[in-house]
Amino acid sequence: MSKPSGVYDRLTDKSQYTGMYANHNEQAADHTNAQVQGKGSGHAKNFSEAPVQKFGMQVDKPVTFTCWNGLDKHAVGQRVVLQNIRTMDQLVTRCCQKCTVSPQPTYLHSPTGKPIKSLDGIEDGSDVIIIQSGAKYKKESLPAALRQKLGL
Repeated sequence: MSKPSGVYDRLTDKSQYTGMYANHNEQAADHTNAQVQGKGSGHAKNFSEAPVQKFGMQVDKPVTFTCWNGLDKHAVGQRVVLQNIRTMDQLVTRCCQKCTVSPQPTYLHSPTGKPIKSLDGIEDGSDVIIIQSGAKYKKESLPAALRQKLGL
């Protein structure tokens, strides 16, 4: 091989590369993954075969449950999402707004009448009853749609 004469030839002569650029072109090609196109592209051949890359903050899906007005036999369940709720008081307020219950109670109930006093007591896909302050849980007062759903 003849010695490069011009400045451009010397700059592009791969035999003169050292350090991190010495194997740059060989590293750019992903030879281990058959679903990636040829040399140095890094692009998938087909979008359905592309490797999944997640960016940003990875968070879990928020808990979603159905809230029922425990004193209205004709009530319809309201879907509530536990997103941006940090205290039980915030959750009870949101359930009161969704189910139009007033005055606001201090806690919620499970369909069996057990009080739910913390956010940990709420499970994804569960049913929760809200009963206005001063009233008591009565199984016969549960909404008809909830009783049918639970088989009571």
